[in-house]
Amino acid sequence: MLRFGRSDKPTNKIYSNQEQSDIQESLLAHLAIQQVNILAHNYGDIIAQELVDRSNERDQHSNNIKIKSLLLLNGGIIPEQYNEQITQTLLKSPEPM
Repeated sequence: MLRFGRSDKPTNKIYSNQEQSDIQESLLAHLAIQQVNILAHNYGDIIAQELVDRSNERDQHSNNIKIKSLLLLNGGIIPEQYNEQITQTLLKSPEPM
């Protein structure tokens, strides 16, 4: 995901949960992956929940990515209450450590 780990860290853009989810869906479509088992951690839990919600809302007969299983680790269940830890803030910084 953008802004996390060693990925790009654009300083002039704020990414929403929906946009991060769009990125993940685009990657799966690009790789022609139709079924997934999701293991998500921390902020990824919120994105995984968005992907599940999107999957549940779509028509069962569409070209929908099937989520076979979901495991959420160490994340917030309520996105509005998500508070990142200091290490997460540091990992998002534009300067390498």
